Amino acid sequence: MDTGLTRVTRYFSIISVLLVMVLALVVVREYRPAWKGEQTIAGKPWRQGLYEENCASCHGSEGEGRISGRAPAIGRDGFLVAASDDFIRRTVREGRPGTNMPALGRANGGVLSDALVDAMIRFLRSRQQEQPVPPAAGRVSGSPERGKPVYQQYCVDCHGAKGQGRVGPALNNPGFLGTASDQFIRETITRGRPGTPMSPYGQGKGGVAELSPQEIDDLVSFIRQWEGSTHE
Repeated sequence: MDTGLTRVTRYFSIISVLLVMVLALVVVREYRPAWKGEQTIAGKPWRQGLYEENCASCHGSEGEGRISGRAPAIGRDGFLVAASDDFIRRTVREGRPGTNMPALGRANGGVLSDALVDAMIRFLRSRQQEQPVPPAAGRVSGSPERGKPVYQQYCVDCHGAKGQGRVGPALNNPGFLGTASDQFIRETITRGRPGTPMSPYGQGKGGVAELSPQEIDDLVSFIRQWEGSTHE
């Protein structure tokens, strides 16, 4: 006859086996999402489906951006060559407080594990054609005072007088300023965002005024002085 202790031991053994099976399934699905071959999400190959399910409604199915939601073109070289993996990773994980960009990382209340966030980055990188800009550390050597009239002349219409965002995304945003390097901001101003209203001010194409490298650094410094403040 089974004793009470035997029954309890058998019960815990079964529970332990089930927990191991569940853990194994989680590990397989998180770290080897193609465990059934080419698994699909939202009817697409899994990495593309992962993007479609979490990003496409704002950033467009091809990463072309959406003006109506002030969502940048994250699938284009204008963004990808300037954005580091860490910048994208932190943006996906933490979101942009005060904007339509939610925190998707699980540690921040979202649905994506770190492994899936990195898979998203690999999908975006697969769309990149140009080589990335070599990273540069440190702040630009610019003057916020000189940058203010440049911002007022070229940036206010899209980004707002206080950087709160209008047609373009909010620049006076702790999520953006806390993750974007000076180099990223400088490259964005210089190269623009092809296919969007963001013009290449360092190249002066299509009738757009060409700004000097010093004017761009001054503009970056003006934007950076919002760090630690809000537009409210």
